[in-house]
Amino acid sequence: MTKLPVDIVIDHFGHIEAVHGPQAPGFQTLLRLMRHERCWFKLIGPYRISKQVPKFADVTPFARALVESAPDRCVWGTDWPHPNVSYMPNDGKLADMLADWVPDEVQRNKILAANPARLYDF
Repeated sequence: MTKLPVDIVIDHFGHIEAVHGPQAPGFQTLLRLMRHERCWFKLIGPYRISKQVPKFADVTPFARALVESAPDRCVWGTDWPHPNVSYMPNDGKLADMLADWVPDEVQRNKILAANPARLYDF
């Protein structure tokens, strides 16, 4: 991956089921990937890895660990229109979750504005 000439963006928490916890080997691999400058993470789709509707509290430790590992390479999204899901989330509630995942307002603003501006070059 370190030789790739492009950035990569991992989304949906790598589809690591939250029930396995952030110590799951697959999630630990994601954290190792986040050490690479070309690897980004999109905080999106908690309903794809958790059954704890509607707040998906078991996803919070995953989100916090990713932000801690690479605060300048995390972006946020709603995944609207939510293709291929059995549970249709409320996008407003998804946006509200970001405050739980990233309590620091400065960091939240980076995730919502500065980081995506760098990643998508706008």
